Amino acid sequence: MSKVIFFCFFAFLFFSAISYGQTKQIYFSAQIENPVDDSVYITPFYEKTPIKVFKLVDGEAKTDSFYVSMGYYKIHHGVESTTIFLKPNFNLNFSLNTKEFDETAKYKGKGATENNYLAEKYLLIESFGKLRAYTYYAKFDEQDFLRISDSLYQLQVKLFNKYKANFDKDFAFIEGKDLEIRYLSKLSNYESMHGYVTNNNDFKVSEEYPNPFKNIDLKDTVLLLSPDYIDYVNNYLESLCYKKITNGDFSNFYIYFIDFINSEIKSKKTKEEVAFYYIKWRFNDLNNIDERYQKLKQLVTKKEYLALLEINYQKIKKQAKGNISPNFELYDIDSNLVKLSDFKGKLVYIDIWSTWCSPCIKEIPYLMEIEDSLKAKNIVFISICKEDSRERWYNTVTYNKLSGIHLFAPNKNIEFFNFFMVDGVPRYILLDKNGKIIYADAIRPSNKKIIEELIKLLED
Repeated sequence: MSKVIFFCFFAFLFFSAISYGQTKQIYFSAQIENPVDDSVYITPFYEKTPIKVFKLVDGEAKTDSFYVSMGYYKIHHGVESTTIFLKPNFNLNFSLNTKEFDETAKYKGKGATENNYLAEKYLLIESFGKLRAYTYYAKFDEQDFLRISDSLYQLQVKLFNKYKANFDKDFAFIEGKDLEIRYLSKLSNYESMHGYVTNNNDFKVSEEYPNPFKNIDLKDTVLLLSPDYIDYVNNYLESLCYKKITNGDFSNFYIYFIDFINSEIKSKKTKEEVAFYYIKWRFNDLNNIDERYQKLKQLVTKKEYLALLEINYQKIKKQAKGNISPNFELYDIDSNLVKLSDFKGKLVYIDIWSTWCSPCIKEIPYLMEIEDSLKAKNIVFISICKEDSRERWYNTVTYNKLSGIHLFAPNKNIEFFNFFMVDGVPRYILLDKNGKIIYADAIRPSNKKIIEELIKLLED
């Protein structure tokens, strides 16, 4: 169990109707200049399955209505997207020029003030340059980190206050809270992230460091509409788990985590949504799997949540040590078709990564060191690039002269990824000479224990 609680994989929020009223219709239309697709798609914030598709005719989608719960969503056109806030009875007209997607996104009608603000907020954050990357300024010392974090937060608050008086009251509350929660989440992650990016695993913040959970609210279910709230609650629960860890034994970490969901969160709705977040994104290892499964069954009641729990439980059971890994067929850097089955008779260490993932990039030098030290041994190192640009992958591998076998996954839905439930990167998998699973979630290259483990397996 790594102490790093910041991962390159994406977070999830389930949007539902709240006390303001049941799901009702909104009206929406669009004008797209220089369209690159025949449709405009609206999806939940962290999902890709559309809840509504608007067909374009000569770049125009005429006004249509659909049912929606209040919350943040995404508008997709082509490969790009932008954030939108929807509430029953909004009547929005959306326009943009695809040649300058973010700069030209504009709204008219009821709900326009809120969404034009969101478009401007995105451009503000984009103007921060490399300070947008939390992994960049997390390497700074404590005082500089706090100063920069506060400065970036205050710039966003200033923009929010500029429009606040004209906002829908529900949006004003949720957006204001989300700005604060995102800021506090960064503070909560600093200790672990700083230790990770500086290779100082013993790093601790000072006694004067602000407590990001001092005023955490676990009762107000409206906060579930904040895109960052569940992640913030998870950080809080993980911080409680770390306090229970003794002698570096993380084997019961997620048992503690589920217990804290139950004991710390009094709201049944919030408790269930946090548990569902865990089921969807964190319930992916074999450790204490049966006990965790039974505990989670007591926390969720919705049929669709229980169904996903059962599906994931059965998937994880298939990843047990000794089970056969599924095959894959992917192309390498020279456009040769490579199959996992080609390497039967060799130990196989698989690195699943992306060029945009900072922790992935940080692990590469360690991986290359291991490859070099074991180059005469009966082991193969395979790196699979996931959810990325083929051109960016090719340039990264060739420019940096990365060793090992490098493959590109054209999409995330290949059987191999689905079998191992690969939602985030980096991810490491270790297979034996017969293609059987040794570790479905193996030790990272930066952990010195991995070289010891590999040498031992090669000697057996």
